[in-house]
Amino acid sequence: MNADHFIDAESIYESEFKQIISFLIDCYEHMLTAHKNNKIENNENKIRNRLFKDYLTSNKIRNSAKLFPCRFECESAEIDDNYDEVGYTDIKILTQASLNISDAYFIIECKRIDGKTTLNRKYISDGIMRFIDVKKYPAYYYLNGMLGFIVDEIDVNKNIGKINALLRGQFTDASTIDYLKPLKDHVYISTHLTKNKKKLKLYHIMFDLSEIV
Repeated sequence: MNADHFIDAESIYESEFKQIISFLIDCYEHMLTAHKNNKIENNENKIRNRLFKDYLTSNKIRNSAKLFPCRFECESAEIDDNYDEVGYTDIKILTQASLNISDAYFIIECKRIDGKTTLNRKYISDGIMRFIDVKKYPAYYYLNGMLGFIVDEIDVNKNIGKINALLRGQFTDASTIDYLKPLKDHVYISTHLTKNKKKLKLYHIMFDLSEIV
């Protein structure tokens, strides 16, 4: 079988995910404009739900962004082989591939960030680590995302350094291969080794909401 087939497929999946990230950034900019004089709750679920309900599922915004056919779901349960709920994905993204392969979807986990150690730790322990443990958050493409809701005015790049320091020190079980590094505005990327020994790529999208919370 031609190995190029797998390379092409991988590039298509990543291209789709990058389009999703661009769409998320569009939604973030709409949110900033809409709430310039009308602040929102400083609550992780409320921020996520607002993003989902008012923007990700808005046909007007989707059409203006010319987003390819896909569906966003919020707070979807992940169920293990014992029929137990092992986790709830913040945002699940189904694409056309999901119609034929039920496991073929992307996941984005949302976490608040304020530049302090407690939330930085949670970003890793309750975020990144859920992808490392594939039983909690499966990774069909071994390509998923983290969405950081920045709720205080901070130096984002400096805080990325703090997260990397935690990964090097307290969270070596995240099996980080490449630490978070900037890709473009709002976006960073890291790679890790999952518990089933697969290379996982994570995109980290940082949204500065400090002016509207």
